[in-house]
Amino acid sequence: AERLAILERTLREHLVPSLAGRRFVRALLARQRAPVAEVAEHVGRSHRSFIDVFSAEVGITPKLFLRILRFQRAFALAGQACETAWAQIALDCGYCDQSHLIRDFVDFAGVTPAEYARRRSAPVKCDHIALVPGSNSSNTDLRAGPILHR
Repeated sequence: AERLAILERTLREHLVPSLAGRRFVRALLARQRAPVAEVAEHVGRSHRSFIDVFSAEVGITPKLFLRILRFQRAFALAGQACETAWAQIALDCGYCDQSHLIRDFVDFAGVTPAEYARRRSAPVKCDHIALVPGSNSSNTDLRAGPILHR
């Protein structure tokens, strides 16, 4: 019985950071357009402490986490539209301008939004883009599709 109590106490001690991390993720998701420092203040942590705990729990910084979420929204909107209005998608997803959307597309999908639009019509697996022979893209390697979770 004593061994079981020690094991249970040890497991509970390891669960506390995990629960706190999930609380931080929920706080960040609830305030996606707020600065990270404001979210940290809301949960009663310093900016640095919030980033440290979030990064330890999730594996990436809160800023990168929000950037990935914003890109996922933009990618989903781009996939729904017949005619892609990139400036409107950038605005709807919280980008300050279209150049930031383009940067995220290149960073996460490996292609520009224009290249994505050209490749979108080719038949491919869900959440991937086609490699178009003879495209003018400077990317000649095979890149995975964007970071998406379904």
